[in-house]
Amino acid sequence: MLGFLLAALAVVASITDSDLLKRMRETGHYNELLQNLFVGALFFLVCTVVSVLALLGVQFTLWFMALFYGLHAAALVVLLIVGWQFWLTLRNLKPSQ
Repeated sequence: MLGFLLAALAVVASITDSDLLKRMRETGHYNELLQNLFVGALFFLVCTVVSVLALLGVQFTLWFMALFYGLHAAALVVLLIVGWQFWLTLRNLKPSQ
């Protein structure tokens, strides 16, 4: 999922000259999309690091694991939001004239 979010960020960065992205910048939707992409990537990065540590045998406390499960759920929610925003962006994208 981390790779998907980074690839989506690269796609958005490559289509910055379109009229849709210019309008999205004016209304603030572009910044919201970028913030959601970065937050989602950060959440999934933390989930990956904690999962690798758990695989290496690090013992975590119960409250930490509850926090980790909450973070994982939040990462999935952010992924759904980013997917929806990205789909809307690509669906409405037309070549600039």
